[in-house]
Amino acid sequence: MSAQEKGAAYRELVAGREFVVLDIETTRTKATRTADAAYHPISVGAVVLLNGTRRATFHRLANPGVPVDKDSSAYNGIRTADLTGQPEVATVLAELDAFLARYPDASLVCHNALFDVGHLASAYARAGMAPFDRLVFDTEFLGVRLKLPGVANFAKLTDLATRYGIDTALAVPRAQARLHKALKDAQDTAEVLDCLLAEAALAGITSWEEFCRVAKPKRSGDIAATVRRRRRMRAPQIPAGHVRSCHGRGRLPARPSEDALDAWTAKVAACVRLHCPTIAAKVLYDERQAPRLLDRLTGLLATSRDPGDMGTLLVGLEPLLERLDRPAARAWYKANHRHIRDAKPCEPHAACPACVAGGPCPRDVIYQLLTRRALDYGTTAAGVPVSLLSKQVKKDLYYGKSARKIDTWPAQGLSDVAAHMLWVVVQEARAKHQHTTVSKLLASAVERDLQLADPHLALEVARHWARSPDRDGDVEQLVTAVLAGATSNPGYGDLEAWFHGSFRRAAEARHAAARVPRPRKADPRRTPADIELRPPESSHTYRYQLHRLPPAG
Repeated sequence: MSAQEKGAAYRELVAGREFVVLDIETTRTKATRTADAAYHPISVGAVVLLNGTRRATFHRLANPGVPVDKDSSAYNGIRTADLTGQPEVATVLAELDAFLARYPDASLVCHNALFDVGHLASAYARAGMAPFDRLVFDTEFLGVRLKLPGVANFAKLTDLATRYGIDTALAVPRAQARLHKALKDAQDTAEVLDCLLAEAALAGITSWEEFCRVAKPKRSGDIAATVRRRRRMRAPQIPAGHVRSCHGRGRLPARPSEDALDAWTAKVAACVRLHCPTIAAKVLYDERQAPRLLDRLTGLLATSRDPGDMGTLLVGLEPLLERLDRPAARAWYKANHRHIRDAKPCEPHAACPACVAGGPCPRDVIYQLLTRRALDYGTTAAGVPVSLLSKQVKKDLYYGKSARKIDTWPAQGLSDVAAHMLWVVVQEARAKHQHTTVSKLLASAVERDLQLADPHLALEVARHWARSPDRDGDVEQLVTAVLAGATSNPGYGDLEAWFHGSFRRAAEARHAAARVPRPRKADPRRTPADIELRPPESSHTYRYQLHRLPPAG
């Protein structure tokens, strides 16, 4: 697309926006679940995009110290002999850090960020270095999230480049082009990103906030954590007989008998025991019987105590819980939260489908789904959701003197729901620039120790405290206490990344910039003759005393 075709909306969207597009090649190409040491970076390429224009590039080859897999060589053209004499991986990572430091406000962009960011994070860990912490956009999913016709999920870079007629040229001799595949892919990804930004602008997305809401970027630390969980968790072996017996095409009848429901429940119970990844599809297949299915699945909560069982059952329950209204969601979680908390968490060889996929375990985050349902107060006459800052909602949740959910929920053992509720309200108040309301809400949370029940709320409180340098100790104490109970909830990763990143850097900067008190200037009217030692009998023998001078002429 030309600049004229992209239009004013595109220029408004990209104005001042800086991206660093990153791509790597490794000693292996297939992301199998082997030790992460098998994936050593051998080539790193990056392109800086500012206001939609390429401004700078970065490319380095690295010697991993291990041979390059033949499949990898066939894919990227780099052979083991090509890396002889190249710097070590740790040296290249340090150079990459220096390059990224020149663009501190830039977001990262990758095509298949799980591969690039995940294996870079592993390389940083092996080198004993702290990885970068940036917001990451993934062009592999961006086309689908923009709802572009003809773009599939997990879109290949070559398909997107063909769609937009992209084929960038390398500024290197033809004989060396095969060694620069990472840079070539980074250039192509940068051009694809630019075209997708133009598509977003044509769809009416002109603000950065709206683009982020649609694109759903993730922190690089969260992506690395997802990759680590995928390597650690092992998918179960599902017997072929179970697939044939439990996942046939037969549906429940419109008015199923109790015997039919009993047989259906037995099949789902078998899915739970085997940690079957298709349990959600089985439930959705019969979702027209949602109320009765919810009762049946809820009855399995008390018996799902082994590692992986609760997470698998909740994977099947999630689509049914999404249909609950506000009172029903509150009542369901109030009645069943103890079963969920008492169940054992997933383990590497006993993991639920969500953990195997690298996502958060439903056992750790189901309270967030129920909180969202419990905060659904419907819509106004104009068809927009009722504000959580409206007078009606405030009195029900957190404002007033009696029967507030902020007090009744913790008393019922639902501190996590109360804490997440406050966090959701804080996000709305912050978006509407009601900073006084934010401060009051956070004070209410601290008064009830709710910041310890939800990592998202803990991060808000820690950021609020961090504005006062004298509260650094309180911040450190809070973060340490919350992270001691860390689970697969992504909020813990956000809290840890902020604490070891932004907070530490700000604290070090304050310490380095501490001002030395300037000496007071001498009074020009005073001379050494005006100063004498105190009398010997004085207890302050070594203090000086200034004679009071007469007023100036």
